[in-house]
Amino acid sequence: MPLWKLEPINLATSNWRSSTYKNEVIVRAEDLSKAKDLAAKAYGTVPHAQPGETTIINPWDNPGLVRTIQVQATDDYAEDGDQEIVYPAEAVRLASPGYNMA
Repeated sequence: MPLWKLEPINLATSNWRSSTYKNEVIVRAEDLSKAKDLAAKAYGTVPHAQPGETTIINPWDNPGLVRTIQVQATDDYAEDGDQEIVYPAEAVRLASPGYNMA
């Protein structure tokens, strides 16, 4: 299964307030859309918009806020396995099925 590197850009935008993590992510997923979805689910929050501010959206699915590239497997990140965030390690636990963030 392909590996995807998601790299935040333009961190000054208010949309990054809707993410608990703002650094590089490596995701194993069948396609880029699923990779972004995993990151959005693992790190997404629901911030309150300030008066006069446009709606804040989760940045992980916005091409203007995340640079994406397909990367090759390494000793640290294998292509074999389930769809999941493989880096950073903390996200693997947070994004695992059955993990309750409440």
